[in-house]
Amino acid sequence: MTDREKQSHGQLYNPTASDICTMRKYGTDLVRQFNSCENQGEQQTILQMLFSEVGENVRVNRPFYIDFGCHTHIGSDTVINLNCTFLDAADIFIGSRVLIGPDVKIYTTFHPTHTANRFTSSDEGNYFQTQASPVRIDDDTWIGGNVTILPGVHIGKNVVIGAGSVVTKDIPDDTIAVGNPCKVIKDNK
Repeated sequence: MTDREKQSHGQLYNPTASDICTMRKYGTDLVRQFNSCENQGEQQTILQMLFSEVGENVRVNRPFYIDFGCHTHIGSDTVINLNCTFLDAADIFIGSRVLIGPDVKIYTTFHPTHTANRFTSSDEGNYFQTQASPVRIDDDTWIGGNVTILPGVHIGKNVVIGAGSVVTKDIPDDTIAVGNPCKVIKDNK
């Protein structure tokens, strides 16, 4: 199994493998073009090339940072504010009418917690093994500024995540959640 196949199946993989690096370079080159582009029409064209899916009327404020781009899916009428970072080694699904505040970090990648599994050697050299788990944010959700969303998290529909929160576990539909770790504090119906 290639490292790319391992990555897509949530298994440990070498993030410095040539097939992974080629995909990452494509995404980082496109996001560099996006961040330096002043023309809104050209920005939209770059976003169409960068993301796996992008709905209508999506706004991404610059600067924006992403690892691959090809694993990110965004619904319509979604706004991603400035200085956000998406590490999308696994899929990131963002629904429609989602507001993502400034400085939000969405991480799909993580490393093994046991030292023996974290660092390894291969014909390509020494490296830290990596895994990836998808993140999903459903429709009509607002992610406040400076929120961190960890791998494998599913945030439901019509959710508000308070500024500065660290989302470590799933958040159900129609709730308001805050804190580190982020916890539901009340309904949002």
